Parts: sequence; C-alpha cells; structure tokens
Amino acid sequence: KRSKSPSKSKSRSRSKSKSKTRSRSRSKSIRLSIKMPHNASNEGVHERIEAQVLERPALSSGEPVWQAEIQVPQGGINHSGRTRVFTIRGPPRKSEEAAQNDADELTRASTEGPKEVRKLANEMHKR
Repeated sequence: KRSKSPSKSKSRSRSKSKSKTRSRSRSKSIRLSIKMPHNASNEGVHERIEAQVLERPALSSGEPVWQAEIQVPQGGINHSGRTRVFTIRGPPRKSEEAAQNDADELTRASTEGPKEVRKLANEMHKR
C-alpha cells in the first residue's frame, strides 16, 4: 500500500486556506457615461418623418419583396456639415400593403423619437 506524499497534501491544504483568508483589493469599476445618439432622451416634440416602401428582389427566389424604411436624424452633424441620420428598416414583406402598414406605423412612431422607432422595428421583426 502506498502512502500519500506529505508535500502534496500540505500544498493542497495550504492553497485552500490561502484562498479563503486572502482578500483581494478591487479597483472601483469605471462607469462610462456615453449615450448612444438613438437612445438619447431628446425632450420635447420630435418631427414627423415619413417612412417609405422599397421594392427589392428576394435574395433566394428573386421574386419582389417590399420593405418599409425610415431615415431618422441622429442628433449631430457629420464631417461635411449634414445632419447625421440612420436608416431603420422593417421586415421584408411579400405584399406591398403589409409593407405600407409597417411604414405607417414607423411614421407614427417617429414623433416619439428615434428610440421608439428602433423599438417598434425590433418588434416588427419578431412578429
């Protein structure tokens, strides 16, 4: 019968006891206060932006697909002096009427701000 080596058992027990008693000093975590432009809370009334319906070929079959699209101002000016905008698209639809309904919903949401438009578009894609 072999006996366990005393050095191994000592080192194991030593490492366990060290980890229990040793306290680590933690640096305070840094909180960044960066706000994404589409999430910034712009108080007040937002302008109504018209969404449009685009026709494009489907990737696989080539038959036409319609999609609502709206360009929302991002709040700021780009390097060439124009207002920064970002495009939000609804899901691809097989009928133009369904895409038009999406465009109408996006247009109505545009008065509530960019965050609401993005939230609505995300919900549309999940439906």
